[in-house]
Amino acid sequence: MHGHFHENVVMTGTQSESLISAIRNNNVVPENRPTENTPGNSNIVPRINNAIKIQNFGGSLDEDIDLWLFAFKNWQVASGISENSTLIAIAANHLTKNALAWFQSWCTQSENPYGSWDIFEKSLKDRFNTGQKKRKLRETLHYLKQKTSVSLNSEELLNLKTTMGTMTEEEALDRFIRNLKPHIRVSVLVHDPENLLLAMKIAETYD
Repeated sequence: MHGHFHENVVMTGTQSESLISAIRNNNVVPENRPTENTPGNSNIVPRINNAIKIQNFGGSLDEDIDLWLFAFKNWQVASGISENSTLIAIAANHLTKNALAWFQSWCTQSENPYGSWDIFEKSLKDRFNTGQKKRKLRETLHYLKQKTSVSLNSEELLNLKTTMGTMTEEEALDRFIRNLKPHIRVSVLVHDPENLLLAMKIAETYD
C-alpha cells in the first residue's frame, strides 16, 4: 500500500492524544471514499463497516497480532480504502489498552507516523510478536492432543502453524499425526500421507 503523504509530520504527545481522541470519536473520513450523505451516493457506497467488523486489539499475550492484521486487511480489501494515512488512522481507532499506549508513544517518536502502512505494520508486529508469545505458542503446540473431533484438532493446529509462521510442512505433518487419537493415528500412518492437508482429510474419514 503506497499512499501519497506530502510532508513529514512530527507529533507531540498532546497532538497525538488529540488526534487519537478525534479518531475514537469517529471524526476521520476516508479520503478516497465519498461521504454517505452526498446526494446520489447513498445507494452506491456500501456500508462496509456493517458487513465486516474490525475487532479491537489490546496487545495482550492472548491476542494474535498477525491474525488481527490479516482480518484488518480483509476489511481493507472489502472497503476499497488504500490511502496510507486513512488506513493507519482507522487501525489506530481499534487499538486499545497496551496497543493504544504503544501507538501514542510511537507517534511521538516517528517523523511521519501516518505516512506508510508498511512501516506502521512492521512496527506493530515487532512490538507485539514477542519471544514470550512464541514460547507460549510452542508450549501450546507441545501439549496439543486430539480431545474432540479431528476437524477441531486440525483447525487448532492450522491456527498455531499460521501464528508461529516458522513451522515447516514436515513438522506440522508430524505434529498432527502424533496428536491424533491412537486408533486414528494408526490408520493415517498406514496411508503414509505426503502433506498435512491430505493427512487431515484421511484422519477425518476415521473419526
